[in-house]
Amino acid sequence: MNGTPILRIALVLLALAAVLLPVLRITLDSPVSKAEPPTTKEKAVAPGATRRATLLLRAAPPPLRCSVSQHGIDLLHGEEIAKNLHSTGEGRAAVDLAPGEDLVIRATWGNDESHALGIEVQTEDASPPLEKTFWSRHTLEDVLPLPEAFTP
Repeated sequence: MNGTPILRIALVLLALAAVLLPVLRITLDSPVSKAEPPTTKEKAVAPGATRRATLLLRAAPPPLRCSVSQHGIDLLHGEEIAKNLHSTGEGRAAVDLAPGEDLVIRATWGNDESHALGIEVQTEDASPPLEKTFWSRHTLEDVLPLPEAFTP
């Protein structure tokens, strides 16, 4: 390129702008910005679309805190469950399960020894229960995936 340096700079800037404009257009129209907020998703689940089930927790030794949630909503939590886990080693509650969402199990113990926490999901129909045992030291945070048979 023989010419003035100003002309060369103008051509380089023009080439960069030609590349930059499509890149900006793609990044500004990202699908993340068009995603629905979580509250909209919660309202999309019809009230009759839940399935009644019984959650049974067994822990050895009992945790200090324990909760089971689905889609950010606590299904099993609080002092009553903790008290039952401490006295009988078992906590039970009837819950409504939403379709397409896994259960999130959280528990905390006061020491770093090995701990076991078992969960059993029983539905009202004759399907076999879903069971899983989790092992942890001090803190447990894990997911129990629900098969499609457990949701309406």
